[in-house]
Amino acid sequence: MVRISLNVEEQKREKIEITSDVYQIPYLSGISKKTIKTSRNGVNLYSLSCSCKVYRQNVKLYPRRDIRRVCKHLYEKLFSEADHLLDELSKMLLHNQFWFGQSNVKKVLFYKRVVFIGFHKVGNIVSFFVDQDGWKKYLYESDLNTWLESSMPFDNDLLNTELANLSKELYRQIKFN
Repeated sequence: MVRISLNVEEQKREKIEITSDVYQIPYLSGISKKTIKTSRNGVNLYSLSCSCKVYRQNVKLYPRRDIRRVCKHLYEKLFSEADHLLDELSKMLLHNQFWFGQSNVKKVLFYKRVVFIGFHKVGNIVSFFVDQDGWKKYLYESDLNTWLESSMPFDNDLLNTELANLSKELYRQIKFN
């Protein structure tokens, strides 16, 4: 027996679900467990740790392997020494964090498709990462209510509008430091 709800909010929950408020970088297969000495800091790519002050502060705020823990030293070493071991989505999210100021990532089940939504500290830019035979990034500017570069994640205008509205709703809930 299939249960169909007449309650709009309940229907929405059945179609859209935030499955995680954290993006954790997967373990890198084949990486050394040794700490690499940089000019002033020790970086360990296996445990994704660094001895710098920023990393030590982030440890207090975010769970293990959370992308928000990654400091500039880890970022630089990941891409200079382990780029080939990182998955496509992690690379995109890390670049988005360090080059465009993304500070929060949410994993959403959106009409049976996994979508990662990245929120930025500055401006009202939202990044959407959708797996379409490989991960693709789409940008939405909520103040202007427009998809940047005229590129939208779905071929369906209603889905794109609902995704944009969801991002606005989630953006209001995020408290940036």
